[in-house]
Amino acid sequence: MKKTMKKIISKIIVVIAILASTTLLSSCKEVFGVLDNVTNVDMFVEGKGVSNHAAKLELGSTLQLKCSGLVYEDSKISWKSENESIATVDANGLVTPVATGTVTIKASTQSEYVYQSGYVTVTVVGTSVTLGDPIDQALAD
Repeated sequence: MKKTMKKIISKIIVVIAILASTTLLSSCKEVFGVLDNVTNVDMFVEGKGVSNHAAKLELGSTLQLKCSGLVYEDSKISWKSENESIATVDANGLVTPVATGTVTIKASTQSEYVYQSGYVTVTVVGTSVTLGDPIDQALAD
């Protein structure tokens, strides 16, 4: 019984310490106007064909990305292509391939206390050609 009470009391002390530190940080922000305590949280970049942070995209097509797992649902997402000569991404997360290769597309958002980021690696491949009529087949031979 004494061990159980000690555990309960120690947990209560931890909670009080967390609440006190949060109050102190908020007070520092009000006094000094800055707060260097930003929490990093992962978010997920999703889209048709995205699996395990990777996707394949054919030249001539596009890929619409979106984010989930946001702390604040109304967060403004910033999108960035690490290599715009392979693929570009617009402000809405629409990826457009430029040339074959592999590129990382990053998404991020930051509020006062939370920074979130995620990524997807996109492999751009050439388009496949289907030879359908006899003229195309004759040209191929």
